Amino acid sequence: RNTPGYSLKGSKVIRPDGKNVSLKDDNELVTAGRLVQEDLLILEWDQNFKEHVLIGGILCFPALWTLQEKMNKPMTRIHKPVEHYTDKISNVVQRMFNNLKAGIPLWRANWYLYQDPELFAPQKEYLSHPTQKSFFEGNFWVRVERQTLLKLPKSGSIVFGIHTFIVHKSSLTSEQMFSLKNNPFI
Repeated sequence: RNTPGYSLKGSKVIRPDGKNVSLKDDNELVTAGRLVQEDLLILEWDQNFKEHVLIGGILCFPALWTLQEKMNKPMTRIHKPVEHYTDKISNVVQRMFNNLKAGIPLWRANWYLYQDPELFAPQKEYLSHPTQKSFFEGNFWVRVERQTLLKLPKSGSIVFGIHTFIVHKSSLTSEQMFSLKNNPFI
């Protein structure tokens, strides 16, 4: 498939930045991680948990979590620190995962307010914190994650991609600021 900015030369892909990535050197996840700017996580159905479990990933830009703490955990456990991740939401997410069609991606977005623009923001789960209204009074950044879900045709595993953007509050329109301040989840 032709993707703008990428070209194939033998067993190498040339990225838009001119770097060559070998398609033979590493496992597929490592190769994919070298080709795209997204973090890539692999989720697999687990019959014991009756939900998807995180079984692998490349995580360069964590947002208040660590891959080590979440590995081999089911979705409900992964989202334990997320106050609004209720049983109802968990059931909807799992139903969506179960109904994904191979090769047809879905996407969604989420956001957080941060007090610094650092992309690499790992945090132990017990230290994790939600966005707080008090952030609006200071200097803050909005961290937006464009998240994609893609079911693989052979394994049925789900690739969860996360592309992170960080925007300073001065870049927000008054409508965007109003919407953030009046969000019922903070």
